[in-house]
Amino acid sequence: MPTRLGERGHGLAETTDVYGFGKKNARFLATMNTKGTILVVDDEESHRYTTRQMLQHAGFQVREATTGQEALQLVEEQPDVIILDLHLPDIAGIEICRILKAAPATAAIPVLHVTAVYPGAEERAEALAAGADGYVTRPLDRAQLLATFTTLLARRAA
Repeated sequence: MPTRLGERGHGLAETTDVYGFGKKNARFLATMNTKGTILVVDDEESHRYTTRQMLQHAGFQVREATTGQEALQLVEEQPDVIILDLHLPDIAGIEICRILKAAPATAAIPVLHVTAVYPGAEERAEALAAGADGYVTRPLDRAQLLATFTTLLARRAA
């Protein structure tokens, strides 16, 4: 029996399965009207808000996590790109990136590190060595952020 989106216990995957699309196509259906899904991982609410506003206005779907542990759970949804703060309260962003890049299921997801603290060359090098696909500092420049995402998404699609 078909269910409506938003009913308790019925996410997009379950709903598309009921309608005969199958769980494999749930991700495709979720992003049909968007440029992709971005997972924003940052413990600062104001940072998540401004980043979300920029991305949503550009047509991206945005998911948010406030901790490293929450990010590791949400990454199971296979976002198209992850924007990952380096300084989280529970697990360092660099360590999360290492975990993601070491796992076959998430290794191909581009990770863009972001920090509000001016990074030294050593921190930037460590982030990139951990597998990050890019690195930006706050305050975020909208044009630079969107161009970076477009490039990362194009690389992933290739």
